Amino acid sequence: MSTTRVKALAKLFLLLGLPVTALAGLFGGGVYLGHSHRATILYVEKEWLGMDVVVPSNGPWIDAQIARAKDPKAVKPEATKPSETPETQPETKPPETTPTETKTPETKPPDAPETTPPKSPESPETAPPTLLDPPVRPRMPVTVALADTVSDDLRGPFHAAYTLKIKALVDPGVAPDAFTYVQRTLEWTSQVLGNQLGVDLELTGVVRWDGAPGSLCEHPREGADVILGFSRQAFNNSDPIVGDGCALVPTSPRSRQAPHLRPALFSLGRLLGAAAIGDPGSEAWRAGSWMADVLADDAQPVSLDPESRRAMLLAKDAAAQGEPPWAPAPTDDAPATEEK
Repeated sequence: MSTTRVKALAKLFLLLGLPVTALAGLFGGGVYLGHSHRATILYVEKEWLGMDVVVPSNGPWIDAQIARAKDPKAVKPEATKPSETPETQPETKPPETTPTETKTPETKPPDAPETTPPKSPESPETAPPTLLDPPVRPRMPVTVALADTVSDDLRGPFHAAYTLKIKALVDPGVAPDAFTYVQRTLEWTSQVLGNQLGVDLELTGVVRWDGAPGSLCEHPREGADVILGFSRQAFNNSDPIVGDGCALVPTSPRSRQAPHLRPALFSLGRLLGAAAIGDPGSEAWRAGSWMADVLADDAQPVSLDPESRRAMLLAKDAAAQGEPPWAPAPTDDAPATEEK
């Protein structure tokens, strides 16, 4: 082999072989270190980066870090071993006897307290959930402002229990799992309405929908109070389609965590008799009321202005008395229109 060819192969190895070898070594070392220090990495992501991850127990160092995060005064795990815990039982000396007396067996005092070794702080015992525990609700993805105290004339409507039955029509293009997405969005909406109005939402059914706005109100309610149509089209600052007991819920392009949350609150607010606020300079708009700035991003807390809240509470009271602001659901004497 000629010297020129050897030099060419050496240059090729230096240009390609060494970088590829270095990248392969870095990748392999990263995989090995990530696997061997998985618990440590997950702990840093959870405690320092605020990520929602589960940290497994992987040795006393991780357990001690978790314990210190929960209680800064927590001691090291090694200091709470049962074997190193000093015995606290009182020592009893045998009674002195004379040569003519017989010794009796030692007996433990009846009132001697029984002590058990303390439990380590990093492994608390949690009772399993029971049927009496409240159901776990999904974590709210955005900040929700606390409701202000209502006036005296609105305390009755606010504290009165009222459940609004919802039938959801969902465009399959809104999410990969559209049905689960709509259920979770309505659970978040129910949490907000319960905080502001004392209204709970009950989902009676989720139906696949082609997304055509004109066909929304033609679907039968099937026992629901209102129909909401979750569409993949973007909200364009115009009033959504609100009919007799039906409303369109478009998506908010500025929200990544809950694109249909504010539009759903806005549409339900319109059904409950609140007016849309279109003045960007109004106080309600600047405060982030969902009846005003529907396209607010996730950093803006979800709130409701006093005027819209008052209108919704009065509509809630009327709906509880059998006079909802929307057209009542058809009865058996007036059957609903069949789906086309």
